[in-house]
Amino acid sequence: MGDSFTKFPNELLEKIYAQKLTGAQFASLLYIVRKTHGFGKGDFGDTISCTRIAKETGYARKTIQYAIADLEKLGILDVEHSGSGRLCMMRIRDISEWDKPVT
Repeated sequence: MGDSFTKFPNELLEKIYAQKLTGAQFASLLYIVRKTHGFGKGDFGDTISCTRIAKETGYARKTIQYAIADLEKLGILDVEHSGSGRLCMMRIRDISEWDKPVT
């Protein structure tokens, strides 16, 4: 095991494991945490492709697309889709906003 680690806020971790997420939703969310909070981009998000998440997690791309859409509907993620549809700017919403309906 290497010496690398990902900065993962405790409150966020506790909020994530309290959710009733599917495996694909959970894996996608952890990947996004790694690429955002892990790289110091937590408040800003990052541009991530569903293809990349699928490759890294072992889930089918379509499964990841559904998982991301579900996380967005649950109010956990903010997702801005690019014109090509390949890349999305993804940002984890503030945990205080997770229980509020998405409009």
